[in-house]
Amino acid sequence: MDEALGELDEAGRAARHAAWTNWFQSMGSSVVEIGNPVNDASAVGATADTRVGGYSLVSAPDEAAAARLAEGCPVLEYGGGVEIGEIIDMSGGAQGNGSAGARVGSAA
Repeated sequence: MDEALGELDEAGRAARHAAWTNWFQSMGSSVVEIGNPVNDASAVGATADTRVGGYSLVSAPDEAAAARLAEGCPVLEYGGGVEIGEIIDMSGGAQGNGSAGARVGSAA
């Protein structure tokens, strides 16, 4: 993903940035934390055949609703994927807090 971004001209980078901005705006108050891209990543132990490209945190009533939010993620347009998982609040017990984290990764 980083390599592809580096290969874009100024107009391409502006278009990519606009796509991300529009996606975050389209989710409105569901966005808990926009997150950040990940530059370099490594893994320890068994991992899927993907590379994390960044993360975002959204609030959704369930996994299906979080998946609907993720369907608009710009990374899908250029071969990436989104991994969705519920965040468990360990401070108050093992109940979910209604937030789903979206890890944005590029296809390997």
